Amino acid sequence: MQSITGQLPTLNFRLVGDDEFRSRAELILGEAKVEHEWQRRDPCADAFRSSVCEDWPFLTDADFQLIDRHSNLLQFRSEPYAPDQAAAACQRMLALGARLLEADGWAMKCESSGISHARETWLKLASRVDLGYRRLTQAIGTPRERLQDRRNFWAVLYQTLVDAPIQVYSVFYSCGMHLLGQPEFIVKDDHLGGDHAETAADLFEAFAIHFLAECAPVGFQDGQSFGKAPSEASPFQLMWEACTEHGIDDCMHNPFGRWRFTRGLRKDRVHQGNCLAEQHVGPRVAT
Repeated sequence: MQSITGQLPTLNFRLVGDDEFRSRAELILGEAKVEHEWQRRDPCADAFRSSVCEDWPFLTDADFQLIDRHSNLLQFRSEPYAPDQAAAACQRMLALGARLLEADGWAMKCESSGISHARETWLKLASRVDLGYRRLTQAIGTPRERLQDRRNFWAVLYQTLVDAPIQVYSVFYSCGMHLLGQPEFIVKDDHLGGDHAETAADLFEAFAIHFLAECAPVGFQDGQSFGKAPSEASPFQLMWEACTEHGIDDCMHNPFGRWRFTRGLRKDRVHQGNCLAEQHVGPRVAT
């Protein structure tokens, strides 16, 4: 049975810059009315280095040297939010992060998932999230077009905030799905074919977008299965479990638990990852 353990998620960001950045940022933070705090110095280049997302243009040695020279460290966070508030909360906080970077912030990291991008990548992703959110809330176009808008929005939000796959020995897992209001993912390499890391990355992203764009209001049930295509010979069975990677007071803790992917269930119970396929089986959001 699925349950919530711990507090609802909050988006926590770390951003560094110099004294001029702090004076500009104070005005922006005052308008935004978000909880925040400043530190004068923090040896945080290693924290940024360990959190770089290599699927996007990553931080360079010059970036790390700049981070090491910072004189001000800003930490700001959202209020806790429920799953049905995730889209709005993420859009708002990413827009705020973009404004702070444009005010000469040097680098930003999402503490709630441990992910960093290059400065220009953050700005580009925040812009895409903002555009996607406006299309999402306007609900314009045909049902098929609105479905594609939902897929596009959740895809860019996943790429922006979720760190996946993370490998520890023979296990791959995600961190950051709680920010999107959903459980994390975990799979052992003996359930994956081909390049294990690449297969896990494709699996996690395909299921996340499928679930968020098509199934979230109804949800998955413990024991249901998922295949990326109707022809997939051996779909994954999803088993829900509590998320135990982080303590319940940690901002990385997922109170919604996690989905464990295993192999082997009847194909007639499969949710297919191509949500535009006519043979799709499984709940859809009303359009």
